[in-house]
Amino acid sequence: RVCRVVIPAAGWGGSFSMQSKAKTDAFFKKLQSDPDNQECMDCDRKHPQWASVTYGILICIECSGVHRSLGVHLSFVRSVTMDGWYAKQIAKMKNGGNRRLREFLKQQGFPSKKNISIKDKYNQKALELYRENLAAVCKGDIPRAIPYIGYQKPAV
Repeated sequence: RVCRVVIPAAGWGGSFSMQSKAKTDAFFKKLQSDPDNQECMDCDRKHPQWASVTYGILICIECSGVHRSLGVHLSFVRSVTMDGWYAKQIAKMKNGGNRRLREFLKQQGFPSKKNISIKDKYNQKALELYRENLAAVCKGDIPRAIPYIGYQKPAV
């Protein structure tokens, strides 16, 4: 089982350049039009307006608060509409996506979103490797194959 992530398309400027508001708005309008991105990755709320850049996913405001509490090493959160975005952050959103992460979690045997807390979901070895692969792809590196690790139930 391999996590396949697409190499970002050229044309988004240098990785440290701030994208224009118009370009960012157009990008997110298109991203949010994808049916897979019209629901929060972590709950059933419609039309998420926040993102975890770390995974390239869209989340609702309630789940964004939980993601922020995880710490930026596990999930870096931005508003789709209120925050400025750098090219490298846009690349993660372009190469991530709710569908890709959902498929990865399914391949890894994770419980459904209704049966796992956000904290337990993202604080996993499999997700650490997913984060690393997404970051590598966005730098232009070839992603490593992620073996089946599976969901590791946290110690009580």
